[in-house]
Formats: sequence, structure tokens, C-alpha cells
Amino acid sequence: MKIYSQCLIEMNYLLDTNILLIYLRENKGLATKIDRHFAPFDAPNVSILSVVSIGEIRSIAIQSQWGNQRMKMLENFISKFPVADIHV
Repeated sequence: MKIYSQCLIEMNYLLDTNILLIYLRENKGLATKIDRHFAPFDAPNVSILSVVSIGEIRSIAIQSQWGNQRMKMLENFISKFPVADIHV
């Protein structure tokens, strides 16, 4: 969230696959930098996932043989976001 002249500016973020991986792999250093500079998960900002990124991250999870627990974590993470269709 950016503050200009004491006004909050809402930002919409379309999170790509690389950003999702940073959070899912718990890369705390880089995630902290993203949070500090962009605050993608703080109100009034809105983070959105595309169906393409969801497909890519699921494919990465399958190819990397993520276990059941990690797959549940992935699906739980995905469920927290609005999803943008490619036909929008």
C-alpha cells in the first residue's frame, strides 16, 4: 500500500507464478522485501491469481512430487485469492 499526501492508494496485484513460489517455498527474506515495498496482502490492496499461474503452480507441484500436506497447503493458499480468467 502506498501513501501519498496521507491518502491510501489501493493497488491491485496480479501475482505471477514466481511470486507464488516465493511465498509457497517460504523464502522469508524475499517475501519480506515484497511485503515491505508492495504490501500485496494488506488492505486495501487486492492480490489476484490468474488461472494460468494456478495451472503452472499445480504442474510444478506435481512434477516436484510435493506430498499431500504440501498440496493441501497449496490449495489452501490458492483459495484465498480471487481468480482472473484468461477471457476477461
